[in-house]
Amino acid sequence: MSEERKPWHFKPGQSGNPGGRQKGVEARAREIANSRSYVADDGQTYTGTEAMLHVLIDIAVDKEEKSRERIAAANSVLDRTDGKPKQAVDVTGTMDPQAVALVEALRMTPHERRSHLARMEAEEREVLGSGDSQDSTHADAD
Repeated sequence: MSEERKPWHFKPGQSGNPGGRQKGVEARAREIANSRSYVADDGQTYTGTEAMLHVLIDIAVDKEEKSRERIAAANSVLDRTDGKPKQAVDVTGTMDPQAVALVEALRMTPHERRSHLARMEAEEREVLGSGDSQDSTHADAD
């Protein structure tokens, strides 16, 4: 059974971004940001990143700035220095057993997944094997 695909859909196994993300994008961005030196009013020299950080801090503590700008600047500084806060998610209710198994499998390392799959296959063979032997016993009784 073949599935009709829209012309803009990718074929199975085909990447939408075959080149992938360029290597070293973050390092290059850091290099550009820090390629110039900036001299502050007090004569102190800063890299681009340090200068931007100082601008954000100045905005965050300037009481003449609008609250919205101060909060945005403060959040930007905190996100970059302390990292964004983790958010807890409260999940209640029941999940489909297959979904639970999928979540558990995603938490496993590849080695753990292979071992788990091997155990499941062995259990399946055992169950099917014991089912065959029961059928043969019933056949003998007839």
